[in-house]
Formats: sequence, C-alpha cells, structure tokens
Amino acid sequence: HIAHALATNHGLRQRLAGDPALIRPALEELLRRYGIANIGRIVCNDVTYHGVVMKAGDLVLCSTPIAGIDAKTFPDPLTVDIERANAQSHCAFGSGIHVCPGAYLARLELRVMLEEMLPRLQGLRLGEGPVTASSGGTLSLSRLPIAWDPPSA
Repeated sequence: HIAHALATNHGLRQRLAGDPALIRPALEELLRRYGIANIGRIVCNDVTYHGVVMKAGDLVLCSTPIAGIDAKTFPDPLTVDIERANAQSHCAFGSGIHVCPGAYLARLELRVMLEEMLPRLQGLRLGEGPVTASSGGTLSLSRLPIAWDPPSA
C-alpha cells in the first residue's frame, strides 16, 4: 500500500526523496492511512451489542484500519499529511497489551525500504494493468504493477 501511495503521489515521493529526515514521520502517517491488519476474535459469551446478537463461539473480525480513517480523530483522514500532529496515534500494529511484537522490526524494515527505494526508483509510477486488492486477515494488494525510469548514465 505504501508503494502504491508513492507511485501515485509524485509530490510526496519527491519530498521524501529530497529530505530523508521526513521518512520517519511520513511512515507513521502512511501506516495510519494504509493500515492492513484485521484482528479476529472468538466471542466468549452470548451478548447483544448495539442490537447485534453474538453467540459464544462466533468469530468476530475487527477491522482496525478503519480507526486510522476516523474523521473525529484524524481530520481529512483519507489525505496523507506527513505533518499530521497525531499520526502516531494509529493502531496499525494494534494497541495496548495487544500491540504486535514485531511492530518495531516492521517500522525498521519499512524505513530502510523507503530510504533505499526512493533515491533509486526515480519516476516511480503505476505500470500497465489494473491494481487488484483482496481482504481477509489483512488488506492486501494482490497485484501492483509499478514502473520507474532507468538510472541516468
């Protein structure tokens, strides 16, 4: 999703390539905007919540990416704003005692990916053909054609 965002937002890509110090705050904003993890839980006891009847043993899918686009918390939530003051309050990796133990490694990997990718993939853009998505435990891009310009000689 981050590669798609950068391939379709030339201004953001150029800004990050021109000032790598912006990558860390941008990454938190990109995680907020493009969270992917849905969390499954099993209902322990019969309960009715806001008129929805759930029985013990039912599977509930909690779509945490929706929290990242809550307009009450994040004004203009669909826009990537790398200067957003509260971008780090996303729950892309869960929250509280349920935070993903791999969150720190994932942030590091994503930061290194951006630091290495941005200078090398000049003119990054969508390639030919459709972008396709799927969902389930995670929101995924199952096809993301990208293209970029060859390095200058």
